Amino acid sequence: MSTVLILGILIGTVGTAYLWGVPLIEKRTTITEFETAENFILETDRAITDVVNAGEGQKRIRIPKGIVYVIPYDDTGPDNNSIILEFVVKQPMLSNATVPIRTSSLEETAAYGETEARIITARGEPFADGYKIAIKLHYRELDTQTPPLKGYKIAIQKGVATGSDEIVITYDRTITLEDQAGNGGDLILSYVNIDTV
Repeated sequence: MSTVLILGILIGTVGTAYLWGVPLIEKRTTITEFETAENFILETDRAITDVVNAGEGQKRIRIPKGIVYVIPYDDTGPDNNSIILEFVVKQPMLSNATVPIRTSSLEETAAYGETEARIITARGEPFADGYKIAIKLHYRELDTQTPPLKGYKIAIQKGVATGSDEIVITYDRTITLEDQAGNGGDLILSYVNIDTV
């Protein structure tokens, strides 16, 4: 009789621990997956900036999870000039809200030397049995404030899409568009190809 009683208490305790423990484990897993995706986007930004500053080169970065979408500079949609990483998690996160990540402002044109060339945002929404998270890396124009007036912008180009294991970032070229910057000066566009392989 005491064995049955002890076994019943043990099963009840394990069941209770399981019911409380699984959501906590899933929550921690979701946070880890989000941090990994955030690091991927930050590493991608660093690699793009490095090849643009060098005026040459190529870098490869492994995609940790999910699907990468490349929306080129010349696209007419609202997400143009962006790289978006989408992935699904089990726990709710950022439900129907867009939040900036390590970004000082969300303005499409900002002051050169005072802010970063990129805008990073994250958005979450319900999806099937989980939640879809989209982290977007978008490049904006940076304008000088003193003469000679100039604007600088990184222009993303969509390359080949033959897989989903890694992205390949390759410097293409830099061109100058006279009087096309937001401040009325010349716009210096640095093109970068993004391939998914």
